[in-house]
Amino acid sequence: GGEIDFAVHSLKDLPTAQPPRLALAAVPVRVDPRDALVARDGLTFERLPDGARVGTGSPRRAAQLHAWARSLGRDIETVPIRGNVDTRIGYVRSGELDAVVLAAAGLTRIGRIDEATELLDTDAVLPAPGQGALAIECAASRTDLA
Repeated sequence: GGEIDFAVHSLKDLPTAQPPRLALAAVPVRVDPRDALVARDGLTFERLPDGARVGTGSPRRAAQLHAWARSLGRDIETVPIRGNVDTRIGYVRSGELDAVVLAAAGLTRIGRIDEATELLDTDAVLPAPGQGALAIECAASRTDLA
């Protein structure tokens, strides 16, 4: 231990209970907490065809997307995906998936929010707690850093 002074994470990815050796040193200003849809042909979620294949790495998103599709009288197939933004958006560009859903904050931070075809309303897809915020951790013993 002790090789780094700080670690930066997405706040939504931190465990609920902080390990005793680590301290949450800062949470910078939160950016857009919504989820973003990146779909083929500029489609919005409501315009996706019945049976559309939608990629997501989140069971939370998958459950809410299925419920939303059912409320529209349609069914979708959610496909579990992993990888960086290029990999995930690549599934849409290659035609393997009709759309993917990612955190808008991540797209914004890398300058690619313009690739989103829709920012999903929080009434339809509720973001994860802490989504859109960064968490900066340091060793709890380093009170000079916190």
